[in-house]
Amino acid sequence: MSLPEKQKTADLPDFLQGYWGGNVPKESQVGLRIKTRRALEEVEAWLDAHCGGDWDVKIAGVNEDGGGRLWKSLEVVFASPDDRDRFREHLAG
Repeated sequence: MSLPEKQKTADLPDFLQGYWGGNVPKESQVGLRIKTRRALEEVEAWLDAHCGGDWDVKIAGVNEDGGGRLWKSLEVVFASPDDRDRFREHLAG
């Protein structure tokens, strides 16, 4: 990565650095980090159905709680802050 590219991404959160570059332009990225027991396919299906802009998701980690349940840490990036806010509201509801 050249110095100008590093400078362009300097304002991104650490978890967005060096990963995103797929469908979502760097200059318009907004992201969330979440923990969920939902299947990744369920999360992706919701994003497909409800987001007007581009988005991307990656599994950042998987942990097991004391009861044997698996929790996934997901990093989700959106091209649109409105899509991010809509997803955040969905998770809270």
